[in-house]
Amino acid sequence: MSESAKKPHSKARVPRLYKCAGKAVKEVRLHGANFKGLLYDLKHTNTKGLFALVNETLRHESELDALIRETGILVKEPRLDPWVTRVLMIELLWRNRPLAGPAIPLQIVRSYKSEFLSKQAGISTEVKKPVSITKGPRFVRINTIKISKEEIIDFFAQAGWHKLKNEDTGEGDRKYRHFLRTISSLSDDEFIEDAHIPNLLVFPRSLEFHNLDYYWDGSLLLQDKASCMPALLLNAPPGSTVLDMCAAPGMKTTHIAAILNNVGTIYAIEKNAERFNSLTKIVSQAEASCVKPLLGDSFKYSDKEIPGVEYILVDPSCSGSGMRLRTEIFNETAEKSKQRLETLASFQCDLLQHAMTNFPKVKRIVYSTCSIHPEENEAVVEKVLKHTLNFRPIIPDRGVEWMSRGSSEYDHGDFGFYSKPEIDMTSGFFLAVFERTEHDYVPGKMLQEICSTEAPVRSKRRKKAMPHISDTNLRNLEKYGNDIVDSENNLKLLSDTNDENLELQVDLIPKKKSKKKKSRKDESEPVLEDARETSSKRRKSKFSEEKGEDCTTDVPVKEKKKKLVEDAGMVDIESDYVSASKTDVDSSPRKEKKKKKKSLQL
Repeated sequence: MSESAKKPHSKARVPRLYKCAGKAVKEVRLHGANFKGLLYDLKHTNTKGLFALVNETLRHESELDALIRETGILVKEPRLDPWVTRVLMIELLWRNRPLAGPAIPLQIVRSYKSEFLSKQAGISTEVKKPVSITKGPRFVRINTIKISKEEIIDFFAQAGWHKLKNEDTGEGDRKYRHFLRTISSLSDDEFIEDAHIPNLLVFPRSLEFHNLDYYWDGSLLLQDKASCMPALLLNAPPGSTVLDMCAAPGMKTTHIAAILNNVGTIYAIEKNAERFNSLTKIVSQAEASCVKPLLGDSFKYSDKEIPGVEYILVDPSCSGSGMRLRTEIFNETAEKSKQRLETLASFQCDLLQHAMTNFPKVKRIVYSTCSIHPEENEAVVEKVLKHTLNFRPIIPDRGVEWMSRGSSEYDHGDFGFYSKPEIDMTSGFFLAVFERTEHDYVPGKMLQEICSTEAPVRSKRRKKAMPHISDTNLRNLEKYGNDIVDSENNLKLLSDTNDENLELQVDLIPKKKSKKKKSRKDESEPVLEDARETSSKRRKSKFSEEKGEDCTTDVPVKEKKKKLVEDAGMVDIESDYVSASKTDVDSSPRKEKKKKKKSLQL
């Protein structure tokens, strides 16, 4: 079937359009790259054709994978680039292009056409077809740093577009429903200003912005309505110091810069090097000179590195379950990966709490995700608020009237706001706004301790650990019983009637040798002497009875000590550490006989 083996090596190259499209598909699929940023980086002259080709390839990804698996083309033809092959298959099968040209990859893919067609009929019924991404309007934000709203509206008017007016049809839900009906029925030459977000225009999906110079120079930015909400609700006045903790690709960052009139400072942090490059390009293209991009980890920044931060946007990595384009292109289902959500939620909690506890001058924080899962939204807010005294959630006085409230299953669910694709014709999005409380600022290190003091959490009591008992103590206890315990302050014998275990307080026999010798005038010394002397007398009495000697005869102190060490491995009276008996140290049989003989003579 393959012609690669029959044809000699050709120096003819694959057209650059197909190579660029293959590279774009690879970056989007494997690394989640920004679609628009890729098109800008590739700088292909046929931008419209490139966009259409990449879009079509991504939409039919599941069918392409099935065809590749059924025909085994990549196994039989190992020299083929898998991503360029997908693009060529789209050209051949879906766009009915002949793939004319002498390049070897084009010839190989052409040779598989009949096999592709025979397999495609059966595959199409099994593979879920992608949902069209042409639903809903197209939202376009005017970059007021470079151009005014009036100039843009005048430009479209001169190009033959008709601007609709927002009619006064009442307040609240009635007005919003009328606005939704209007934007859902826009004709190909109509547009309208958004009813809630300034400098945001709504066009029909059919408009091709890739042919407009204003799009490529950064004057017009394709940004979903829901994605514009974080900057609006942050509400930072010109001259403020703002921190964007997860800034790439830079749409929200440049929107904040436009709201600031490019006056102030925005610290834009991004950890990933590739995404950081995209961030710097978009910031440069938008001419947002107040933005200072920082390549690094947000957890390593605090008020010491970035002083005077007043407003913070926390828009962390999330599952992206609310993104229409992502859901439609990648054919994602509603099933959630519990483990992945737990990992994401843990990171989101940590980042939001870091923002609340490491910047003492912050007045307002906005938390946002492009997710519709409560685990990443209400649950994160609930968990963080249980461990902070610095901030409280608020209901903004403007901008959120069109959004849905969070789940009532959570204590602070009413303080969360959702945009829903099926209702609002936007991407799925979640927002929560926090403002500083009157409570004094609490640093992160002290926060957990204060929270546990003001709102104690009941915990299980741990059983007291048993003290360490040495083997020597156990042997002494078994040999001499309770008689060895003559002092309550130094050696206590406790019996547990349930477990029948014995617990010793080992103050009498320290484990380690003290650096400082104890004084003979120590208050505990007489008690120790009494305890040891009593035990010694009992052993002496027992020894004398066996030999028939008088028990009342006193034995010198040195002899007592020697006898104790030899017989039972007892504690050296003149030292503070446990000493092993000489019989344990020197196990020579001849020396043992000598010691026994000597002890008998005594």
